Amino acid sequence: MKSPLHHLDHIVGSGMRWFCILSFIALMGVLSGVVTIRFWSIAKLSWSDEVIELLMAWIVFIGAAALWRENAHFRIEAILRVVERLKYGWILGVVVEVLSAVFILLFTYFSYDLTIAAGDVSPILSLPRPLWYAVMPISGAIMVAYSFAYGIQMGRRTFVRGRPTVAAFKALDDGPATRGDEKGAA
Repeated sequence: MKSPLHHLDHIVGSGMRWFCILSFIALMGVLSGVVTIRFWSIAKLSWSDEVIELLMAWIVFIGAAALWRENAHFRIEAILRVVERLKYGWILGVVVEVLSAVFILLFTYFSYDLTIAAGDVSPILSLPRPLWYAVMPISGAIMVAYSFAYGIQMGRRTFVRGRPTVAAFKALDDGPATRGDEKGAA
């Protein structure tokens, strides 16, 4: 039986994935409309620039959070393989994870300040400008939560089981389907 947190993880992951897919389809629809209007001037799409900016911001940051959740963000695997061979290479893994979490915490804090400080509205649709910035603290909070969860998993896999190796950190790459269950932790 899966835990409620595992179920919540699945819901959050599916929600982010579908949000990005549907937003991308909407973005392609607006862009197709803009291209069509250039050939056949049947209407004006003066609002399209604002919608495109808004959709791009949300797709990029929610997509980044989805990648963070799956531990599929960009990294250099060659360095990880070299560090794996070192006796205390796991310490570097911990340092990298802590630095990543600190960066994401700072990003979330300052993006929240930016969102709160934005008080104007968009020129055409008159939408509140914080809609463009709100995705940053939202995605940052999601990434902070997953960083915290990764930290707990790393601690369990490296210290509780008595195997402090970088391979324990790579086990997190198995993806969300195996996180938390005994098959993924072995």
